[in-house]
Amino acid sequence: ALGFSIYKENNINNKSFSSKVREQQRVDFEKNYKKYEKYAQPRVVAVKSTMDIYPKQLNFEATAKYTMVNKTQEVIDTLFLNHNGYPSTFTFNKEVSLVLEDSIMHFDIYKLAQSLQPGDSLELFTSVKNKQNTFLRNNSPVVANGTFINNFRIFPTLGYNGSNELTDDEARKKYGLPKNPLRPMPSDSAALGNTYISKDSDWIDFEATVSTSQDQIAIAPGYLQKEWVEGDRKYFHYKMDSKILHFYAFNSARYEVIKDQWNDVKLEIYYRKGHEFNLDRMIKGMKASLEYNTANFSPYQHKQLRVIEFPRGGFAQSFPNTIPYAEDAGFIADVDDTNEGGVDYPFAITVHEVAHQWWAHQVIGADVLGSTMLSESLSEYVSLKVLEHQYGKEKMRKFLKKALDDYLTQRTVESKRENALMYNDGQGYIRYQKGSLVFYALSDYIGESALNGALKTYVEKVKFQEPPYTTSEDLVNHIKAVTPDSLRYIIKDMFETITLYKNSVSNVTSKELPNGKYQVDIEFVVSKYRNNDQGKRYYGDKVGDTLTYTSKNLIQPILSVPLADYIDIGIFTEEEVDGKKKEVVLYLQKHKITSIHNTISIVVDKKPTEVGVDPYNKLIDTSSEDNRRKL
Repeated sequence: ALGFSIYKENNINNKSFSSKVREQQRVDFEKNYKKYEKYAQPRVVAVKSTMDIYPKQLNFEATAKYTMVNKTQEVIDTLFLNHNGYPSTFTFNKEVSLVLEDSIMHFDIYKLAQSLQPGDSLELFTSVKNKQNTFLRNNSPVVANGTFINNFRIFPTLGYNGSNELTDDEARKKYGLPKNPLRPMPSDSAALGNTYISKDSDWIDFEATVSTSQDQIAIAPGYLQKEWVEGDRKYFHYKMDSKILHFYAFNSARYEVIKDQWNDVKLEIYYRKGHEFNLDRMIKGMKASLEYNTANFSPYQHKQLRVIEFPRGGFAQSFPNTIPYAEDAGFIADVDDTNEGGVDYPFAITVHEVAHQWWAHQVIGADVLGSTMLSESLSEYVSLKVLEHQYGKEKMRKFLKKALDDYLTQRTVESKRENALMYNDGQGYIRYQKGSLVFYALSDYIGESALNGALKTYVEKVKFQEPPYTTSEDLVNHIKAVTPDSLRYIIKDMFETITLYKNSVSNVTSKELPNGKYQVDIEFVVSKYRNNDQGKRYYGDKVGDTLTYTSKNLIQPILSVPLADYIDIGIFTEEEVDGKKKEVVLYLQKHKITSIHNTISIVVDKKPTEVGVDPYNKLIDTSSEDNRRKL
């Protein structure tokens, strides 16, 4: 009886499919509908929604009214609607006929009785709710205490959705499909009409009414206009006072609230009782990020900033003036201040997510290669710079080392291709770990004020931009404009190619001089090379170049791209502070390196205990463990 119940639940009531059947469905979807990918569609310009959350029953019911405009110069006579498996209804304020309804892939085609001329408007009304929950299956994203639902999970989108396509090239070949294409290059002008967040909208007006049980607080982006109670339900009406991306979420839980202020911005954290461990770190992170981004780039666009806890998920996500934040990403973190190797990640993650209010919610990239460099890489750069100002440059090595190790580890399991940073295809290890390293190193090379000045000019040019949207090439051109000629090579190394180093200290000696100072003689190796997108190593401008530079007198020669690189050389000692040994910098300067094998002598004031080449791991070094050597 139990077996039959499970079978019925999985295969009859919920129409479950095997992975093989599901794969075939995705193939059929692409073969049948990809031909509609470039068809013009109206753009969403305003959303007015309701979300009714029932925490005890684990149910939701939602509605949305989309106001859309034909922003193209084409006449639109057909609408393509992507939705989900939830029971939904769709009605328009103009006469349409349903031409096709794909109940498996949830793709509908409607024919307009009267075509939309350029500039014409159209309204779509949609309602959606979850299927009835059963003993064996919860068919809703609602949880009893800590619901988090974003709009892409429940509301429809317009146009062909390529996210359903198979991405594995071997599988595609098996079904007679061409190789999975990359996103377009930034030079593809046709692709600049969409952001990488949404293909059916630009900036929208937004308001929402959210209801929940009387013992909970419900939240959506915007400012609370009204709060009231009807029966056992509590209602919250939110409205945004400026245009936002078509990207929003709804939260509900039994929240405690802590409030604070930064200048004229109201700060709030909504958290579960008993999870007070890191609220001070988060408030500190909110203030530090607001301060850094406002001082260096542009004013914060809202008058309020909220962090909202939701149950385990391991991530946080930034929506306009609202940041849902998983309990296990920071609220219940055990941060040990006495551990020198520890990372204060509730603070760091908060800084990163607040930075997205600039890097995504002011500056949003086109749906082309490199777009996430403009959001994730720069938000992570802000996080590193705020950490540097908070803890000091000498403690940044642990953050940079972690980012470097994570990048090097994850690239070894890349199954398709690794592009250069400014042309990355959205892989997390490139946009996060490598991106943060590159921008942090760049701020060290050309100066934080010079880099941030270029970023400020860039933000002023492109914030809240309408199509065509900005690209990574535009940003890099702003950086090039403030980079001295002697350092232009780092633009190529960091952004335009996949460049890696193999630096190491070969030998080091130290002797005390008659005047009490110490002469340190260091032998070290600097070598760099490049990879193509399949990991093949080369030493010139492209794969297949002949070898241009090599060391001599070795059984196994060390190879390198021709060098004219500025590399940090550091000398350190240890001092006891409050009963603990602390590293102290005796010498840290960049040297211009033109040879693979190098020997230098440096005089310092105190007895050294350790030396290093690129000792803080600012460069992408494939074996950073030998960058330092103790005396």
